Amino acid sequence: MTELARTLRKNKTYDQIKSDVTFRKWMLSGLRDRNAQVWILNFWLDTYWKPRLRSERG
Repeated sequence: MTELARTLRKNKTYDQIKSDVTFRKWMLSGLRDRNAQVWILNFWLDTYWKPRLRSERG
């Protein structure tokens, strides 16, 4: 993920990075990468799904 982010933001200014077009490009690039997909899924499971499941079980 870190290497992907470095590659995507190379030679860009802050204004270029914060634009919606750049953000969409980064998200699409990230979703094409298997390691990024795994990281996103694990992050979502650990941050949202598992805590909700635990709270429902009591």
